[in-house]
Amino acid sequence: MDDLEKTDTEDLKTGNMDNIKEFDLDESNIEDIFGPNGLLAVGLPGYEYREAQSLMAKDVSSCYKTNSVYAVEAGTGIGKSFAYLIPALMYAFRNPDDRTVIATSTINLQKQLVEKDLPTLFRVLGKSCNTALAVGRSNYLCLNRLQNEIASFPALFDDESLLKDEEKELKRIYDFSKYTSSGLRNDYNGSLLTGAWYSVSSDPDLCRNNKCPFFTRCFYFKAKRMLSAASIIVCNHHLLFTDSKYRYENSTPYSSDSVLPAFDRLVIDEAHNIDRNASSLYTEEYSSFILRRSIGKIYAHSGKSRAESGKDAEPLSASEWNSDGLSSAPRKKNFGVMRGSLLESLVVSSGDTGLVSFSD
Repeated sequence: MDDLEKTDTEDLKTGNMDNIKEFDLDESNIEDIFGPNGLLAVGLPGYEYREAQSLMAKDVSSCYKTNSVYAVEAGTGIGKSFAYLIPALMYAFRNPDDRTVIATSTINLQKQLVEKDLPTLFRVLGKSCNTALAVGRSNYLCLNRLQNEIASFPALFDDESLLKDEEKELKRIYDFSKYTSSGLRNDYNGSLLTGAWYSVSSDPDLCRNNKCPFFTRCFYFKAKRMLSAASIIVCNHHLLFTDSKYRYENSTPYSSDSVLPAFDRLVIDEAHNIDRNASSLYTEEYSSFILRRSIGKIYAHSGKSRAESGKDAEPLSASEWNSDGLSSAPRKKNFGVMRGSLLESLVVSSGDTGLVSFSD
């Protein structure tokens, strides 16, 4: 059982880091945190000292200090999350310009780390740093694509009882865009029809970047700015492997930004799922749905105006935008496309990047 499953965060006490010497990752500091009378015991009601957790935290700390690769198999109940989070935090406190990426397999663990574990440790340790959750680009709503879809349905804001299922779904996504602060699909309340989200999700091949009228409000670029400011980034295996793929294909070092920002340390949790997740990412899939979306992408890139004039379509005039910034001008409907991916060989290079992997 994890530490936080035993207590309510309302009962947490703020720790005193006076005895933690300059956040140095030595064994005495780890003992002062994980020991029977340490900060966790004081700050977490119901906390139980576990020797294996303390030993694992010391090994992770050593890995951070020596830039080494470390793999450990730890059963349920050891408290793996805290055993790698606390060394990662202490390293971040001491080295704010360096960055750690923590990759997990499941969404539930990602949310637990970002929404529960890290805030709890900030409170117990009495110190914090910038953290962020990184998800794939297609998880973000694109306001520009949304306005294009809305323009394809002029009766969208008429009597909802007269709308078709596809139109009702688009209307609900529009309503979602009005109150969401993240633009993430996971924050959308309810299920979606097949293909509905992909017609309005962020797509790098259709992105207008700073030329987009919604650039300053763009959910994806807001998230990118948060990632750039974070000392600890939590992501899933899929995004980590996508980053690895792009770095390999473009010879991009880990000291430079790619799909993920530059990072110095890597922790892989739920590592027993790596082979399955890597195989899933690097397998090319074909279906009628993907084919239709690929044709839609070709259409979106060419279009009549470009085919006839050799230029991009003219931007909408100010009178064609309503008060919400969404266009009411009719447009051809563009279908979103998911990019296929094929990686002939996966290269894992440690370089100057420390690697820590954990498995149940």
